[in-house]
Amino acid sequence: MIYFSALAQHLNNMPYAVIFILYAAYTMLLIIHIILNKEDVKAAAGWIGLVILSPLLGGLIYIVLGINRIKRKAHRMKQITYKKNISTIKKKIPPEIAAKLTPENISFINLSMHIHENLPVLGNSVEPLINGEQAYPVMIDLIKNAKKEVLLESYIFDYDSLFEQFFAAFKQASANGAKIKVLIDAIGVGTARYKMQKRLREIKNLETGIFLPPKFIVSLPFVNLRNHRKMLIADGKTAVFGGMNITKNSLVKTAPSKNAVQDITFKIEGGVIKQLSALFEADWHFASKKHFTPVEHAPEVKDVKSICRLISDGPDQSYSKIETLVTAMLGQAKHKIDIITPYFLPNETVLTAIEIASMKNVEVNVIIPKKTDIPGMDYAMSANYERLLSRNVNIYLNPMPFDHSKACVIDGAWTLIGSANWDERSFKLNFESCVECVSKDIAAEVEKYINSKKRISKKQMFKTYAKMSLHKRIRNNIFRLLTPYY
Repeated sequence: MIYFSALAQHLNNMPYAVIFILYAAYTMLLIIHIILNKEDVKAAAGWIGLVILSPLLGGLIYIVLGINRIKRKAHRMKQITYKKNISTIKKKIPPEIAAKLTPENISFINLSMHIHENLPVLGNSVEPLINGEQAYPVMIDLIKNAKKEVLLESYIFDYDSLFEQFFAAFKQASANGAKIKVLIDAIGVGTARYKMQKRLREIKNLETGIFLPPKFIVSLPFVNLRNHRKMLIADGKTAVFGGMNITKNSLVKTAPSKNAVQDITFKIEGGVIKQLSALFEADWHFASKKHFTPVEHAPEVKDVKSICRLISDGPDQSYSKIETLVTAMLGQAKHKIDIITPYFLPNETVLTAIEIASMKNVEVNVIIPKKTDIPGMDYAMSANYERLLSRNVNIYLNPMPFDHSKACVIDGAWTLIGSANWDERSFKLNFESCVECVSKDIAAEVEKYINSKKRISKKQMFKTYAKMSLHKRIRNNIFRLLTPYY
C-alpha cells in the first residue's frame, strides 16, 4: 500500500505531458509486441483492443497471460538436445524409402516431409493395445525386464493401486541394473506428485522430473502449456506410445462405470524409437536441466514393411505442425477419412478441410464420446455439428464409458496415432507427440478398432440440430467461445 501511495504521489507531481507521453509509449510498445508475436489475426485484434481500451489493466493481463515465454525458454533449452538428434527438414524422400512406396503413399510422405524435420523410418512394428487391460501388463513387463534403461513420460500418472504395480516393476528394473527416468506433467499429476516423488526416491537409479510446476503468478501462462505426451521406452528397443494415461480408471472392467475410461495405445518396435528417445531426452532436459544420453537404439524390424515417423509439436515450435499435418492430409484423401477423438473442437481451418473432403465425395466419419469428462465440452463440440452434418460428414456419438481414444486413418493407407486431440489445446497450447504410419496393415488394425466403436455409436441426424431451439444454440456457442484460443 505504501508503494502504491508513493507511486500515486509521484505521478501527481509529474507534468501531464510527461505522463501522457509515457502512457502512449507504454501502449504503443505493447501493441507493437502483439503485432510482431501474435500470428492469429483474431487473437491479435482482441489483445490490441483490450490494450487500447484499458492500457494499464489490459496491458498487465497481456504481460501475464498473453506473452508466450515458454517458446523462448523451450528454444534455448531444446536446441541443445533435440536438434542434435534429428535431421534438418528434407524436401526429397530418401531413395530406400521411395523404393518401397506406392505412388499414393509417396504423395502422403512427400507432403508431410515439408512439415516436420524427422525422416521416415522403414521397418517398424505397431501393435494396438486396447484399454488398460491390454496396455498395462505389457508396460509393466517391459519395465520389469529392462536391463539398461527405462524412460517413462506421461501427462497423468495417478497415485493409486495401479501405481503400486508400476512401483514394483521399477524396483525390479533397478535391481536389473537399469537406469530409470520418470517424467510427469505437474498439472496432470496434481498434488499427488509430492507423495509419488517421495516413494520413487526409495528406488536406486530412478530419477523423477516434473514438467513446468506452477509456483507464482508468473507461472499462470504455463498452466495451459502442458506436456500431454505419453510414452514408455525400454532399453531403446520397445516402446508403448499413444494417448493413454496411467490410471486405474483405464482398467475398464474393474473401474466404476462413472470413472471408467476407454482408450487405446500402441506397442512399437523399430527404428522410429530413436526419434522417440530423442524427444524424451529433450523433454527431460527441458524439465530437469540435466543431460543424458539414451542407450543404443534398436535396428529396423527387417520383416515389417511399415514406414513410421515421429511428429512432435508444442508452443515451442514456430507453427502448429500437427494441425498443419492433419489439414494437409485431409486434403490428400480420395476415398475415406476415419477420426476418433475424445475432444472435437478444431478451428475454422481444420473444419473447412473436413467439409471440403466431404464435398469431394470422400466418406468422413468422426467418432466422439456421447459424454466427455469436461463440464460444458459436450455443448461446445455440438455447436459445430449442424454445419458438418449439412456437408454429409458422419458424426457418431460413442456411449459411456468415456472414450479417450485418438487416431486418424485416411484411405486405408495413412494412420496418425499419439497424444493429440482434435482441439485448439492440443494443436496450439500443449506439448504433443504423434506417429504417422504409412502401412496398409497398421491402417487396417486401427480402422478395425474405429469400426468397432462406430457399430455401437449413435449416428447423428442433421434435422436434430437444424431444429434445435434458440436457447440451446446460444448455450452451445457460448461454451464454444470459452474454449482455449490464443
